[in-house]
Amino acid sequence: MYRGSQPAIITSTTVEVVVPRSLVPIIHGEDGACLKQIRQFSDAKITITEPKPGSAETVIIISGTPEQTHAAQSLIQAFVMSERESA
Repeated sequence: MYRGSQPAIITSTTVEVVVPRSLVPIIHGEDGACLKQIRQFSDAKITITEPKPGSAETVIIISGTPEQTHAAQSLIQAFVMSERESA
């Protein structure tokens, strides 16, 4: 008797987050401090791509386990929200 295979466990995922270019300095932080904190807390790999010429948006690529990518997305949102509130 043949049984179906076990569901695959997702160990690595990549998420692309599109953000306005104006937010990149906030996410990056002074001397990369904010980005470094996001990487440390989430343990995800985060890459901020160069925006296309004339584009108002930038793509941030986040990769890691589903938990790491979710944590990184949440932290990026938190940094942006706190910066907007203090502005």
